[in-house]
Amino acid sequence: MRKGVLVLALAVALLVAGCSGGGDDGKTGSSNRPFFGGTESLRVSFMENSPPGEVLDNPLEKSAPSDKSQVMDFDIILRVENVGEQDVAAKNLKTTIGGIYPEDFGKTSALLQNSIFNKELKGNKKDPEGDRIPGSIEEIEFKKLGYQKSLQGNNEFPIQADICYRYATRAVGDFCMRQDTTKTASGVCNIKGVKQVFSSGGPVQVTSLEEAVGGTGKVILKFKIKANGPGSFFKPEPIGTTIKDGCDRGNFAEENFVKVTVSSGLDNLLTCSGFSGTPPTKELRLTGGEASVTCIQSGVAVDAVKKLNIVAEYNHLITASTSVLIKHIPTDDASIVGGFGGTPTGGAPPSGGAASGSGSGGGSTPAPPAAPAPPTQR
Repeated sequence: MRKGVLVLALAVALLVAGCSGGGDDGKTGSSNRPFFGGTESLRVSFMENSPPGEVLDNPLEKSAPSDKSQVMDFDIILRVENVGEQDVAAKNLKTTIGGIYPEDFGKTSALLQNSIFNKELKGNKKDPEGDRIPGSIEEIEFKKLGYQKSLQGNNEFPIQADICYRYATRAVGDFCMRQDTTKTASGVCNIKGVKQVFSSGGPVQVTSLEEAVGGTGKVILKFKIKANGPGSFFKPEPIGTTIKDGCDRGNFAEENFVKVTVSSGLDNLLTCSGFSGTPPTKELRLTGGEASVTCIQSGVAVDAVKKLNIVAEYNHLITASTSVLIKHIPTDDASIVGGFGGTPTGGAPPSGGAASGSGSGGGSTPAPPAAPAPPTQR
C-alpha cells in the first residue's frame, strides 16, 4: 500500500514539473515586461592561455641585443560579451593594456593604448514571445608580445585591460493624467503614489518613480537613478563620434556623470529641474552613485495613462586583470663582465697557456719581448 502511494506521488510530481515548464525551453523573460533587466552590460575576460601563465625571458639580450630569435611570443586576447540590452556601435569601445611596459614586451605605447574596436556589439533583444535573442560575443586581440629582456630571476608581471565603452539604459513607467487633478474619486488611474518602472539591462538603473498632484492640470514626477556594480561612469561623447578621449580617470568635470533625457510624448509641456531643451536633457552628477530628478508635466486635460520614457547615456570603464610569469633562462655572464671569459686584451695570458720556453716537454717558442715605446714628443 505504501509503495503504491509513493509511486502515485512521484507520478504527480513529474506531471506538475512538466506542466510548469521546468525544462530549459528558452523562456527567459515575461513577454509583458518591456525589458529583461539586470545590472550588467559587457562581460570581459581573458581567453584561456592568452596570455599564458608563464613564458621565458630573452637569454640573448646582452650578448646579442639585435637577435630576437629566442624571444617567446604570446598573445593577449579578450572575450567580450554584451549581456545588457543596448548595442555598442563600432568605434564606441576602446581597450588599453596596462601593467606592463610596452617596449619591454616588443610593442609601442600606441599599439597597447586606446585601441579602438571596429565591430558592433549587439545587445540582448526580446522577441514577441518574450524569448531572449542573445547579444554579441567578440574577441579583442593584441598579437605577438614577447619579453625582450633578460631577468636576474623569475618575475611576475600584472596585466590589466581597461575597457571604455559608450552605453545607455532605457526605462519606462506609467503615470496618471486626470482632467481634475484634485479629484479623489476613483477613475481610470490614481495620481498619487509609487509607480512601477522598468529598466533595460545595464549598470545604470532607474530605481523608483513617484507621482503627485502639482496643481491645476499639472502632475509632479520624481525618479531616482543609481549606478550599480563595478566600474566608473563618465560623460558620453556625442553620438556618431569615436570614444578615443572617453573615460578620463580623475577628471572631475567628466567622471561620475550620466546624460539623462526625459520624454512623455507631451515634451513641450514637460519641464525637469535644471534640464534644458525639448525633450528635457541634462548631464547629471552622481553623488554616492545616485541622482534624483523632479519633473512637472503640464497640459493634463484628459483622464488617461501615459508613458514616461527615461534614457540614461554614459561611458562606462571596466577592468579585467591577470598576470604572466616570466621565467629566467640562465646564461654565461662571464662573457659580458669586464672581458672575463673573452679574449685577453693585455697583461698575463690565460691560465694554462705557455708563458715561456722553460719547463719539461714545452715545445713552444717564447714570445719576443715587446718593442719599447717611442719617445714622447715635446
